[in-house]
Amino acid sequence: MLIGPNAPLVLDLGLRGTHMENVYDFYKPNLDSEFPVVDGKLSADCYLRAVDRCYDAYSKNFEKQLGKKMAVDAVDYIVFHAPYNKLVQKSLARLLYNDMLRDPNNTKYGAIAKYRELGLAEKSYSNPDLEKGLAEFSKPAYQEKSKSNNTTPKEYW
Repeated sequence: MLIGPNAPLVLDLGLRGTHMENVYDFYKPNLDSEFPVVDGKLSADCYLRAVDRCYDAYSKNFEKQLGKKMAVDAVDYIVFHAPYNKLVQKSLARLLYNDMLRDPNNTKYGAIAKYRELGLAEKSYSNPDLEKGLAEFSKPAYQEKSKSNNTTPKEYW
């Protein structure tokens, strides 16, 4: 991301959420090789799990410090690390799924409410019905909040 001087952009209000784990999804066991060993499915699952956990921590900090409920609707833009654009789309969908789980009676999540019982369990990362439902539900939010900052990874990678 390139930001010019005096950019009207707030990156951090003292709020953050972090996550790390020791997983061999992307590593270099052979230092003589320039290429890493990659487990694509495990790597994508780790990424989505990190999205879930960081968003949970960030949301708690947001609500504690600002005194209002955190939801995707509360921010103007959302920028993700973009190894490939579909993972960015899934990540934004995951944030909306987290919002629904935190506010299960909100009618705006009616289209995805049937997936509530999956929760944030590992099985939710590879559930094809959930993935399809979230993809459709999250299209407007992706268009509004993330598409504009994904031009480069979408078109050049």
